[in-house]
Amino acid sequence: MQVSELLLNLGKQFKNIVALGVFMKNLCSSLKMLMCTLLLGLSSFTVSADGSDGPLKSNMEVYSLNVNGEGKEEVKPADTVEPGGILEYKMMYTNQGNSELQGLVVTAPIPQSTTFLGGSQLTQVDSTFLASLDGELFEPEPIKRMRANAQGEMEEVTILPVEYRMIRWIPKREIDASESMVFKYRVRVN
Repeated sequence: MQVSELLLNLGKQFKNIVALGVFMKNLCSSLKMLMCTLLLGLSSFTVSADGSDGPLKSNMEVYSLNVNGEGKEEVKPADTVEPGGILEYKMMYTNQGNSELQGLVVTAPIPQSTTFLGGSQLTQVDSTFLASLDGELFEPEPIKRMRANAQGEMEEVTILPVEYRMIRWIPKREIDASESMVFKYRVRVN
């Protein structure tokens, strides 16, 4: 499967993201919806408030992960990926403005034909991590549901990360002027 196909699927899923927003402190506390443009040729996204060249810039890069003969991980820009291969998404948000930005919510879809690898989410930013089974309701881990067991009785079960369709980070602080925040996660190609 070509990485461009996965990026196209990712771009289609990004259209459904409603909750990606930046609350700009100096704009009378009005919520600004972010508009995402997928640049397929560059394997990156550009994000700006109100569709203009606002202070928040976002870049998404896609890497393939391999394990070498010594058992060490090697990460390189993804061109193609085979079923069973692992992709790592790296999203970087940079405040290019002169004042802090508040209320960043980073929402990332799990592309079709991939499975989220639980525990692969990574950031240096103190954040709340949430996951969604349907792209609408986001919950902290572990996600629990009532399901029928083999005897037909209802019991509470923990939902495995392979069922996640979207993930989300909510940083617990603002992005300072000229600061960048990086968020990563991995998926396995089905």
